[in-house]
Amino acid sequence: MITTVINLADYLGESVDVFNQDNKLLLFSYEDVDGAFLVDDTDNVIDISEEDVQILESDEETQTVVSQGETLFPLLEINSVIEELS
Repeated sequence: MITTVINLADYLGESVDVFNQDNKLLLFSYEDVDGAFLVDDTDNVIDISEEDVQILESDEETQTVVSQGETLFPLLEINSVIEELS
C-alpha cells in the first residue's frame, strides 16, 4: 500500500527533528482516506471512552482533550486534519 504520511511535528508547527530509529508511524483510516502520522516517539497507546473527552474553552480558542486521571492529553481530530490538508 502507498499512503500519505503527515509529519505531525511539522503540522503542529513544532520544530522537526532529524529522523531516527525512535520515529513511529501511526496509521489511520477515516471514511475513504488512509494515511499515517509520523511522530517522534510514542510512550504508549491508550483506550479512551466518550466520557473521557472534554472540551475546554477560553476567549481565544477551544481545545478538545482526553482526561486520564489528573492528566489531560490534547485530542487530535483526524477529520479536521484531513479537511485542512485537502
